[in-house]
Amino acid sequence: VRSEGQFNTIVYEQEDTYRSISNRWSVLMSQEDLARLRLQRGDQVTLRSAYGTMEAVEVHPFDLPAGNLLAYFPEANVLIGTEVDPRSRTPAFKSIQVAVQINPAAGPADSQPHPPKPPQRAPRRP
Repeated sequence: VRSEGQFNTIVYEQEDTYRSISNRWSVLMSQEDLARLRLQRGDQVTLRSAYGTMEAVEVHPFDLPAGNLLAYFPEANVLIGTEVDPRSRTPAFKSIQVAVQINPAAGPADSQPHPPKPPQRAPRRP
């Protein structure tokens, strides 16, 4: 997601006043997921995908469906591979599976992360 203090990949402000978040090194999660993982606003987690890791990411509640996360662009690019959708040829950044690991100082260690799916590569055009 982008914030109002940003133009494409150029970030002018760390604060996202639209969502009342002062730090872009953040992940937004549903209230249901926060309760299930026993997390609170400001706790820190590690996000892992098949492509990379974001450590010490600050958690924020947000109106999202359970099982979905929202993180800032370009900060979360490390979690995204280079695959594209086979039909539209757009990057697959809207459906990357990530595991949420609770940092020991932030909460319980029983988050039961879900392993990411192996990436699907689009066929090459001749």
